[in-house]
Amino acid sequence: MPFETVVSSNIGKFPVYKWIHKESGFSMCLVKTHVTEISCNIVVATETHNQLGCPHTLEHLCFMGSKRYPFNSTLTQMAERVSAEINAYTAEDITAYEMTVPSEKGFLRLLPVFADHVLQPVLSDAAFRTEVFHVNEQGEESGVVFSEMQNVQNYELDWDTMREIMYPASSGYRYNTGGLTQFLRKLTVEDIRKYHKQYYTPSNVCVVVLGPVDENALLKVGEQIVSNFMEDGFQSSADWKRPWVDTYTPCSLPESVVRTVEKPADEDDENAEVKVWWYGPLCNDVTTVFALDLLFTYLSTSAVSPISQTFIEIEDPWCNNASMYVDEGLPSAINLSLSGVPLERMDELAIRIHELLRSINSIDMQRMEETLTKSRNELLTYLETDPSLVFMDTISHCHAFGPRDGSNLVESLDYLRQYDIVQSWTEKQWLDLLRKWIVDAKSVTIKSRPSFEFAQKLKQEQEERVQQAVEKYGPEGLSELGRQLELAKQANETRPPVDLIRNFAHFDHRDIKFYESKTAVTKSTHRNEYANDVQALVSNDETLVQKNPWYIQFDHIESAFVTTTAHISTCQISPHLKDYLGVFARYVQVAPACLPNGEQLDHEQLVRRLERETVSHDVNLDVTESTCRYTQQDSTRETLVAMVRVLSSDYERAVFWLGVLLAHTTWDVSRLQSVVGQLLSEVKSQFRNPEHVAPAFANTVLYNDHSLRYRLSLIQQRRVLEQLRAQLHTEPETLIRDLELLRKELLRPENIRLHVYGDVLQMKEPVKQWQGWLTSKSTGETTDAGENGDFLSSSVFETFSTGTLHVIPMPATESSDIIHAVRGPKDWTDPQLPVIMLLSSWVSIFDGAVGTAIRGAGLAYGYHLSIDVEGGIIYFVVNSSPDVVQAWSSLKELFGKISANSDSISNTELDTARCIAYSQLTYLGSNPRYAARTSFDQQALKGLGADAHRKLLDQLSQVGLDAVRDALRNVFTRIFDPAQSTTVVTSSLAKLDTTVSTFSQAGYAVEIQKLGECEDGDESEVEDQGAQ
Repeated sequence: MPFETVVSSNIGKFPVYKWIHKESGFSMCLVKTHVTEISCNIVVATETHNQLGCPHTLEHLCFMGSKRYPFNSTLTQMAERVSAEINAYTAEDITAYEMTVPSEKGFLRLLPVFADHVLQPVLSDAAFRTEVFHVNEQGEESGVVFSEMQNVQNYELDWDTMREIMYPASSGYRYNTGGLTQFLRKLTVEDIRKYHKQYYTPSNVCVVVLGPVDENALLKVGEQIVSNFMEDGFQSSADWKRPWVDTYTPCSLPESVVRTVEKPADEDDENAEVKVWWYGPLCNDVTTVFALDLLFTYLSTSAVSPISQTFIEIEDPWCNNASMYVDEGLPSAINLSLSGVPLERMDELAIRIHELLRSINSIDMQRMEETLTKSRNELLTYLETDPSLVFMDTISHCHAFGPRDGSNLVESLDYLRQYDIVQSWTEKQWLDLLRKWIVDAKSVTIKSRPSFEFAQKLKQEQEERVQQAVEKYGPEGLSELGRQLELAKQANETRPPVDLIRNFAHFDHRDIKFYESKTAVTKSTHRNEYANDVQALVSNDETLVQKNPWYIQFDHIESAFVTTTAHISTCQISPHLKDYLGVFARYVQVAPACLPNGEQLDHEQLVRRLERETVSHDVNLDVTESTCRYTQQDSTRETLVAMVRVLSSDYERAVFWLGVLLAHTTWDVSRLQSVVGQLLSEVKSQFRNPEHVAPAFANTVLYNDHSLRYRLSLIQQRRVLEQLRAQLHTEPETLIRDLELLRKELLRPENIRLHVYGDVLQMKEPVKQWQGWLTSKSTGETTDAGENGDFLSSSVFETFSTGTLHVIPMPATESSDIIHAVRGPKDWTDPQLPVIMLLSSWVSIFDGAVGTAIRGAGLAYGYHLSIDVEGGIIYFVVNSSPDVVQAWSSLKELFGKISANSDSISNTELDTARCIAYSQLTYLGSNPRYAARTSFDQQALKGLGADAHRKLLDQLSQVGLDAVRDALRNVFTRIFDPAQSTTVVTSSLAKLDTTVSTFSQAGYAVEIQKLGECEDGDESEVEDQGAQ
């Protein structure tokens, strides 16, 4: 029986289809989009009524073999062969299996394999033991899922407390779908098998596809999927109940509730949190949900919103961030989150936030109109760049909660119609909405208090569990646990037949479809002009300009918007002024201003004008990636980037407001106090997270104090911001003088590269609009980054001390991270770069040698080898490890064996690595906006050609096996050599002694650096454990 079409419509220019297979109930949905990449989610509505974590653990195990492809690594190897990225996530009410594929051919080939793993997974005992939970021969608990939840559970105590209060035992929303660690210890693989049988029925599964896919080809594959599972007798039972819809549980709160919970923290952590929850509407009430989201944007998002004005944009902030949103479901939940709350104000803030919301008795209808317009334009920008971000979640919710026939699908996806509906709302309607769902509704308020004592308690409990396990199992029992774990590893390491993988579709990089932009440049770039109509327009207009000192690159693309960006090199800025760049970037967006015509704006007026006259704007510094997950494309770690986006007809405004942000804001002590207070609170909050702390500390070791990596690291900024907070009370004029000097140095023309992209051919005066821009602030001549290489040069910043291993105790977490850093390629034209890229891809092969040794053994949640070309560094990182010492020891042993083996990497593995590397480059031209940004990045910032990404693909295709093997031996020999690498470890308190002892015995000079001491630099008291 074929699929029946239940939806065939259009949302704007996007065709939308939904089909249901009548006999099985299996459904598919397609939104045809213009982007080159195809996004697909296999969505399952999942509900649980216990804390065992079956939805989450099942999500992990579905990747580890299926009925037709029983070997553990088949899916991941096949996905990698077609350059697909696969992943999954478990929310409170759905589980989604995600894949992104750069070609239709590869997508259609992989989809049946992916579906077989979701619908008919093996769920083996061996996979459960390594992936979910086990006790090893030392009596220690581990497993990939267990490590993941161990790392986050103690941060989510406020959410778990809320669930217990708001939802009755009969509601699936009461339970943590990830699984609490105390219940994961009791979970069995049979529990998971029963869960899959109950919920993963054909009628509960929908394949959602967004991209340039032919609907007939998709239906043909869908019929193959249905034929496969029906042939195996896999179908929905007659008495099957639809999750959430057939099991809907009404919820109510007789009274509002306030609770306090503790979260593990460092000794000097004084950052609390306040969260408030209310019941929301049923998610099928599309207009109400939509209107609430807009109302919450009005209340909390902007610097001039009521919540920000009351608690954040003040001299002494009560919190550093506020967010308010609707989490859609049956029923939806409304969440208000206030983070970075000073501990002494936590209790009062929990009262005052409710008082503020109750006191709102009017709506600024002009600002509400501006909020609607801005939100609508932001939606349109997403539809241009990545429609999947707009449509995917909504389609998933329609599948989980909406009518089976898809009758609400078009209404739910037609956001522009929803804007039209609420555009006519009166002030009374908005106030009635606020009163019904917030002011007159019962709520749950949870205050989260940081507690070092709680962290110490967790350490003690972990040590006691290990001791209890040792006593429970005894030597023979522990030995048997170790034997069972080894058998499980061996079973999971059984590989599919080589021919099965080798014969699967192999992605050819020449099949990648890139969007292209038309480039033009001004004469002041000292670059050759282009032979196209955009260059003709630009050149003709430039002849009318008396003098243009600015380096400007134009990229013409099809777009309803125009974006102007200023990339400002900080390499030549006085080192001590770089400390203030973070303050500068935040401040200029919320500051008073004196416009070029002399008009004075206070900070609220500036924010309102920016919101009204731009689609979006930003001034930022992108210095550090969490877990050092850099890519070879990164090129902004020593730059400040300012951006303004407007409608195409408002190009003049984009130029104007970009100049105002950079040059015409004025200094105000109270505004500076507010910004410094917010930033300090944010920095302190990040000190809880090892994924931020470890890279930040690594930067202070790898770079000297001329680099932004050093100056803007968490470690240094905490010290700087504390000093600035004091200085603003004693001698603010000194800071203001330094900030003005910083601005003067930044705005020298030779430091700035300007980029304009959008519908350039419709611009009347593309160059003339820049005439007089900032000329009152700076003068000078531009230099060519392509010739002198100084624009992004950071080689002078390197310090790169080796031999010392820095251990940072993290009281707030039970897992550990490790970062190794060694020297790597410093130039984007270095012939070794494509070789190292392939090595990085080989490391990332999901079920490859590294994945099997680490994730497959349950020793860590994540790992990667990354390349920071701008910094000239290769990072090897293992994160969220329950036993970082064992993970490191296993890796060192693994790479020792691999390095000694001349056949360490096979041709099949190299082909797979190539495909992974290709997939990491496809986004560079996956839509017109990315194409324009890639053009600028490669030509204006890196001094390369417009086709550099295509040449890199060709180079990747030509790298030989011997070159990658040699690179492996070279890189990993250095990584595990204390004399050639820099190493940073964040350690749980329970593992601290073992970590120090093991690495000291391995030849490292170990220094324990406590968080409270990190900011003191060389003056801190450091314990040297190397000789012990």
